[in-house]
Parts: sequence; C-alpha cells; structure tokens
Amino acid sequence: MSNLGFSDYNQYENHLAEYRRIVETLKEVSNKLEAILPDKDWQNFVDENINFDIQMNARLKELDSLLSFKLEPCHYRIWKTQ
Repeated sequence: MSNLGFSDYNQYENHLAEYRRIVETLKEVSNKLEAILPDKDWQNFVDENINFDIQMNARLKELDSLLSFKLEPCHYRIWKTQ
C-alpha cells in the first residue's frame, strides 16, 4: 500500500470512500444541471447568457430614459382626476 501513498489498508479505504462521496456529489450536480439545461452544450449556454445580458442592458437603458416621465402616486392621482 505504501507504493500507492497509503500507510495501511484502512487509510486506502477511507480515501476511496471519500472519493466515492465526491463522485456521487458531482453526479448529482451534473444531473441537476442537465435538468436545467437540457441538450445544451456549454458554448450555447454562454452565448444565450450573453444575448440575455445584451437584452437586459437595452431594457435597463429604456427604463432609465422613461424614468423622467415617472409620476409619484400622489401626483398620479391628481393627474388622473383632472
């Protein structure tokens, strides 16, 4: 066992059990990601997020340009009753 870097068989079993737990966790995360992102490779995901970011920035700019027309609720009520 020393050739593999373990002092005894129990240490080997402990490391193997920890490795199996890590692999199982990775499989769970992978399955969750596949459920969220079915049939998409990483580059498609990145491209889609870039597109969403561009759209979001455009909408934020539009919202910012419309803020000058915003009326506070009390002013809106006055405007609506006139």
